[in-house]
Amino acid sequence: MNEKKRQFETKRKEEMEFEERKRKEAMEFEERKRREALEAEQLELKKQELARQIDRDKAEDDRRDSSVAKGKLFGDAMRASTIRMGADPIDAISFFRNVEQLFHVYSVLSRLTARVYVTRDMCRDGC
Repeated sequence: MNEKKRQFETKRKEEMEFEERKRKEAMEFEERKRREALEAEQLELKKQELARQIDRDKAEDDRRDSSVAKGKLFGDAMRASTIRMGADPIDAISFFRNVEQLFHVYSVLSRLTARVYVTRDMCRDGC
C-alpha cells in the first residue's frame, strides 16, 4: 500500500509540475504576444510620425518653392542691393541696368522679373 501511495503522490506531483509548466508556457506566450503587439503598435506610430514629417517637409518645400516665397526672397535681396535712383530722369537708365544685372547675379526666374521697355525716344544717349 505504501508503494501505491508513493506512486500516486509521484504521479500527482508530475501532473502538478506538468500543469505548472503549461501555465508558465501559456503566461510566457501571452507575454510574448503582448510584447509583439506593443512593438507593432510602436512601429505603426513611428510610420505615422514619419509620414507626418514627410508631409510637413513636402509642404515646407512647396511653400519655399512657391512664386510668392521666391518673390519675397528676391525682393528682399534686390531691395538691399539696388542703388538708389536719383531724381534726374537720366539716373533711371543706370538704375534699371543695375536691376537687370542683379536679376542675373541672383538668378531670378524670368517669370518673377518685371519687364521694363525703354524706347529709343526715351533714351537720349543711345541705350
